[in-house]
Amino acid sequence: MQQCLRRLLLHRSHVDMLGPARLTPRRQHPREYKVSEGSLRHQKASPGTAARSPSLGGGRFVIVGDWNVTQDEGTLPLSLARGQVQSMDPSIEVQSIFTNPLRTRRIDFGVCHRRVHVDSVAHFDRKHISDHVCVVYQCALRPQCPTFHAPAPVPLSENLTDEAISKNFEAVWRPAELDRLIDAGLLEQAWQMLSQVAEDALGAEAHDRAHHPARGSHWSPVPMPAQTARVSAHGHESPTLRTLRRFKAQVDQLVQQPHASGLCRAVQRSVCKLRQLLPDVPFVQLDAPAAAAEWASQACEQLACQEKQAKIQAWKRQVRDDEARARAWVRRKACEALEAEQEAPGLSVLPRAVHPANVVVQQAQKWMDKWTASHSAGADHALLRQVLNAVPQGACSDMQIQLSVEDLLKAARSMKKKMAGPDWWTTDLLLKLPLQWWEAATKLWMAVLHTSHVPESWQKSWILLLHKKVNETRPIGISPVIWRIGAKALNGKLLPWLTSFLDHRALGSAPGRSTSDVHARLLLAAERGCNTFVQQDLSSFFDSLDHRAMRSTLERLGAPRSFVGLVSAFYSRSRRIFRVGLYFTSEWQTATQGCLQGCPLSPTIALCFGHVWARYCASPQVDCAIYVDDRVLWPRSSVQDSPGEELAGALARSDTVDRAYGLACRPEKCALVAPPDDDRLRPLWERGYPRTQLLQVLGVCLDVCSQNASLLKLSLQKIRMRLRYLRLLNPSIECKKRIINSLITPTFTWAGGVAQPSKDELKNVKTAIATALSNSVTFEAPWVLLCAVHGWEWDPEWSLAWSALQAAARFHCRPPAWLDTAPLEEALAPWPVVLPRAAQAVRECGWQIVQQGAVIQKRDDSGRLRSFHFGRDNPKVLKMWLIERFKWVGVLNCNRVATSLHRPDPSLARGLNLPPPAHNVHFALAGHRQLGRQGSLNVRRAAVATGGSGWHVAKKIPERRAPLTCACGLEAPSRPHLTWNCDALTPLGVLAQLPDTRAGERLFAAEVPDYPPAMGQEPRSVQAPALVTHLDAAFEHLVRIQAEEHGLLLATDGSSKCDVGASAVVTSDAVFTTSDDSEDQSAFTCELKALQLLSCALLQLTSFSRRRLFVLSDCQSALAAVARPTHCTLPLLAAEVARNFASVRALGLEIEFAWIPSHGKQTSWRPPGEWSVTAQACRLLNQRADEAADRAREAHAAVCTRPQWWRRWEAAKKWEEKAILASAASAGALETFFRQSVSRAAEDAGEAFSALDNL
Repeated sequence: MQQCLRRLLLHRSHVDMLGPARLTPRRQHPREYKVSEGSLRHQKASPGTAARSPSLGGGRFVIVGDWNVTQDEGTLPLSLARGQVQSMDPSIEVQSIFTNPLRTRRIDFGVCHRRVHVDSVAHFDRKHISDHVCVVYQCALRPQCPTFHAPAPVPLSENLTDEAISKNFEAVWRPAELDRLIDAGLLEQAWQMLSQVAEDALGAEAHDRAHHPARGSHWSPVPMPAQTARVSAHGHESPTLRTLRRFKAQVDQLVQQPHASGLCRAVQRSVCKLRQLLPDVPFVQLDAPAAAAEWASQACEQLACQEKQAKIQAWKRQVRDDEARARAWVRRKACEALEAEQEAPGLSVLPRAVHPANVVVQQAQKWMDKWTASHSAGADHALLRQVLNAVPQGACSDMQIQLSVEDLLKAARSMKKKMAGPDWWTTDLLLKLPLQWWEAATKLWMAVLHTSHVPESWQKSWILLLHKKVNETRPIGISPVIWRIGAKALNGKLLPWLTSFLDHRALGSAPGRSTSDVHARLLLAAERGCNTFVQQDLSSFFDSLDHRAMRSTLERLGAPRSFVGLVSAFYSRSRRIFRVGLYFTSEWQTATQGCLQGCPLSPTIALCFGHVWARYCASPQVDCAIYVDDRVLWPRSSVQDSPGEELAGALARSDTVDRAYGLACRPEKCALVAPPDDDRLRPLWERGYPRTQLLQVLGVCLDVCSQNASLLKLSLQKIRMRLRYLRLLNPSIECKKRIINSLITPTFTWAGGVAQPSKDELKNVKTAIATALSNSVTFEAPWVLLCAVHGWEWDPEWSLAWSALQAAARFHCRPPAWLDTAPLEEALAPWPVVLPRAAQAVRECGWQIVQQGAVIQKRDDSGRLRSFHFGRDNPKVLKMWLIERFKWVGVLNCNRVATSLHRPDPSLARGLNLPPPAHNVHFALAGHRQLGRQGSLNVRRAAVATGGSGWHVAKKIPERRAPLTCACGLEAPSRPHLTWNCDALTPLGVLAQLPDTRAGERLFAAEVPDYPPAMGQEPRSVQAPALVTHLDAAFEHLVRIQAEEHGLLLATDGSSKCDVGASAVVTSDAVFTTSDDSEDQSAFTCELKALQLLSCALLQLTSFSRRRLFVLSDCQSALAAVARPTHCTLPLLAAEVARNFASVRALGLEIEFAWIPSHGKQTSWRPPGEWSVTAQACRLLNQRADEAADRAREAHAAVCTRPQWWRRWEAAKKWEEKAILASAASAGALETFFRQSVSRAAEDAGEAFSALDNL
C-alpha cells in the first residue's frame, strides 16, 4: 500500500506566524506523520518568513493552510525561487482553481520540502464545513518503484590554502610509480592513482575512504534509504539535543515526583547516555534534582541556539548564489505560465509518469532501446562506402597531435562552474592542484592518444534527462571532467585537419563557423534573386549515429589516426547511467549506437557527417548549407527559372546519404519554400513537405517575397512573463540588470545584424522592463536618466543597435573561414550586404558607411567629418558614439524637456520657466552615474529625478491632512521649485549657477559641447622616412665595426592623457615620434602604433642580411596583440604590424621582442640571455622612450581641444552632483518641515482640548 500523508481535519489555531510543519514518519507508527496547520492572522506575519522557518529546522516538511495571499504575492516567491520551499500545486491548472470565499484567488495551498513529491491534488466544496474550497494533497513518501541514488564520494576539505595543498601533494606524489603504470599500458590504474593523489592533496581523510568511494573508482547506484530522522514538537533536531530534552523532561518530572523509583532509574539511564554525547554533564543528585533541572534547562536553550545558528549558516551557504537560483526560477515559472496558456493536451498525451523515480525508469528504457537498436535498422555500410568514395580523400591521417599542459589548463579554465561527471571531479577542484599534477595528467592524456586505450572510468557518463514535452525528454551526456578537458583541448589541435577539407557548405561547430554564417549565405542567395529553397531537419541525429559509420567517415576525411582510434575506443565501451534530479537508474548500461550530446568531440563528428552530405548533394546547379542537423538546398542562378528537377536530384542524393548512415528526416519539420502560387517546385510536392513562403532556419525566419528577416522564436509573452516573475522576486537593481542581460536581452539581440524585432515589439519590451523595475524605481523616472545611471543595457533599442554593430565589426575584422572557398560573389560581399540590420542601425543613427564597410563616418556639430575605422580604432569609440546619440535623443524627447508643463497659477510653488535646450547641444549626465549608485535613498532618487516633491514627501507622513503648503508659503511644491526656486528651502549653493534650460532644471543635465576631434588644423606627419635613414646608418655602422652580431637595441612606447596620444621609437642616439588624428587615442593604440611605425620603417631598409634588432616594449598587451592579432581589440592594425614583421624576417632580418617593466618596477628583471645588453641599458632606453612619448603627447595636446573639453566635462559633472545633492537636501528639508507642522498641529490641538476641559 502506498505510503501517503494521512488526510487530517485540524482546527484553525490563530498564531502570529505559521510554525514549521514536519513530514517525517514516527518510529513507532511508520505511517503516521506530524502535520501542523495554522493561519496567518496578522499582516506582519510574513508568508516568506513562515516558508523560510522550516528550512532552519532541517529535514523534510510540509506547510499547509490559509495563507491570505497567493503564491505570487508577498515574499513567498523569493522563498520559492531560492529553493527553500516548493509549491505543492503540481501544475498551472491546479493553481487556477480558486479557493477563497469569492472564488477569485487561490489562498489555500501548501508548500513543502523539495524532496517531497505530490502525487495528486483533490478539491472539495463543502459549504457546511467551510466557505473555502478544501484542498487535499496526496504525497508519496516512497515511489512505487525502487529508488537509487549515487553514493557520496570521499569528502574533501574546503578551506585549504595553496601552500597546504602543495604540501599534501608532495607528501603523496610518486611520479616514478605513475610513469611505470603508463609505460605498462595500465592507464586505468594510472588515472586512479592520479585521482587519489588529487583527493589526498585536497584534504581527503583515510578514515573516510572506508565509507565513501574514491573519485577514480567504479561505483554502482545504491538504494535510496528511507528517511530516518525523527521529529518532535521542536522540529528536526540532533540526537544530542533530543536526548538532552528527554533528560530535562525526566528531571522536571522527578522534581514533582521525588519518590518515583521507576523515574529515578530512567534518569540514571538518560544520564549515562547523555555523558557519552556531552562531556560537561554535572553530577546528578537524585534526591535533590532541582539543580540538575536548572542545568538541563540552560543546556537545552544553549544547544538549541547553537544548532539554530548552525542551520542558519548552512542556509546562508545554500542560498549564497541567489542570482543563479532566481534566474532558474524566473525561467521555469515563465515556461509554466506559457504552457498554461496553451490548449490543454488530450488524454492520449497525459504524463505516464510523474514521480522522478518513475520518470527515470521509463525514459531510460526508451533511450536504451534507441541506443541499442539492431544493425539492420541502422547504417547501410555497403551504400556508405559508395557515398564516401564520392568524397575526396583526406590527407592528414599522419598528423601528430601534441597536447601541452597549457592546452589542458586553458580548456579547464574555460569550463569553470561546469557540472561534475560520474567521478564527481570539477574543474574548480582540479585547478587547485599543483602544476606537477597537470603535467602528469598531460602525460596520461598523451598515452591515451597514442595507444587509443581510454580508461574505463573515462567512458562512463551520466545522462541527464531534461524535460522537453509531455512524455519526452532530451538526453544530455555528462562525461568525467578530465575527459571533457582533454577533448576540448584536442578540438583546438584538430583545426588544421578540419580546414584542410571544410568548405563553405558545412558551417557548424568549428572555429570561425556559426549559425550567423548560414544566415549570411541564405541572405546572399536571396540578394542574388533566389526565392526557392528546400529545408530539411534530421530526426534524433546524434542518437542515430552508428559507431562504425563514424570511424569510416573520419578515416575517409583523413582524420589523424590517433583521433580516430580515440573516438572508436571511447564509444566501444560507452557506459551510461540515467539521472532525473537525485534519482538514478539501478545499473550502468552499454550503448552501441549514438553520439553523446554534451561531449566536446560530438560537434566535430557531426561536422564531418555534414561535410559528407554537402559534398555528395551539391552540384553545379544546386548549392546547400548544413548546420549539424539543419539542412537547406537552393538552386544556383543558372537554373532558378526551373529548379524543380535539379532540386529533386539533389534530394535523391540526400536520401542516399541518409540511408547510408541510417538517418531520417521528419517530413512535418521539412519545408518547400517558394512564393505563393509558384509551382516551380511541383516535382517535389510528392514528398509531402509543407509548402510556405517563410524559410525558418536556425532561429531566423526569411520571407522570400519581401526578403525581410525576423526572429523566429521571439515571444513577447515569454519576455513579459519572465519580467513579471522577476518583478515578483524584487532583487537588487544590479541583480535585476544581470538577470535581464541573461534572460531578456539575448532573446532579441542574438541575431542583431540579420534579424530584429519591429519598433512596436521593442516598445513593448521596453514597457515590460520599465514595469519590472517599478518596485525599484518609480514610474516617473525618465528613461534616459535610468540608463545613464545603471547602464544603457537597460534600453532594448540601444542593446539591439550595439549588438548589430558588434556583428558588423566581427564580420569585417575577423572574416569567416568559409569565405576562402565560397564563390566570388559571396566572398567579396561586404558586411552591409550580409548584415542588413547592422547597416540599418548605422543609417538610423544618421551615420554613413564608406569604403565597403571599412569605415563609419558622421558629421559633428561643426560640420567636420569624423571617421571610425573597423579593426583600427577601439570599439569603445563606436560605443561612445552610440551612447551619445541615444543620450541626446533621450533628453530631447523626454516629456519634461519637450513640454513646458509650467503651471500658470502664481500661488503654486513652481520651478523656473525655462526654454527647451537647443538641438545642437550635448549632455554630460556624469554626476547622475556617480551619485545614482551610492549615498542615501533621497540622493539616489534625485539622481534619476524622482521623489523630492510635495506629493512624494507627504506620502511618508500619513498623519498630515492639511494642504501641501511649502515652507515659503506657496502651495503644492514641485521638485524644481524646491531645488531652484524656494525662498526657504533651496540650498544657497545652487543659486550661483542656475540652469538655462529645462534639461538642467528638471533632469539636472549639464550641457557640454560636442566631443572634439583629436587634432587641430595641422596634423602631424609620420616620421617613418627619417627612421629608415637612421636605421640604415646604424646597421651600416655595426657592420663597419664588425659588431653586427650584437645587434641594434631600440625601445617603443605610447602615451595617452585626456584622450590625446602619441607614439615614440627611440634608439641610443635618436628619437622618432608620431601622432595622428584618429578617433582612438588610447594608450594601447598608441603603443601598437609605435610598433606600426617601426615595422613600416623596417620594410624600407636597403639591406636585411646580417642584421639583428632587439625591440623593448613595456606594454605586454601590444606584444601579445602582434603575436595573436585576432585576439585583441584592434585586429586589423595588429595584423598589419604582424605581417610587416613577418615580411622583414622573411627577408633576412633577425628581430626579437622583449617586455620590460615600466618606470623601474620589478628590479629583478633581466633581458633575454641571448641579448648582448645589460638590464641597466635597457631600463635607460625604455625611460627615454617614455619621456619622448610624453613630450610628443604634450605637443599634440597643445594643438588639440580635447583637454579643454574634459575640463568642461568635469565642471559639468560637479554641477550635476551639486544639483542632485541640493534636490535631495531640499526634499529632506521639506519632510522635516512637514513633520514639524504635524507636531505643532498636534500640540495646538492638545492645548485646545485642555482649554475646553478647563471650561
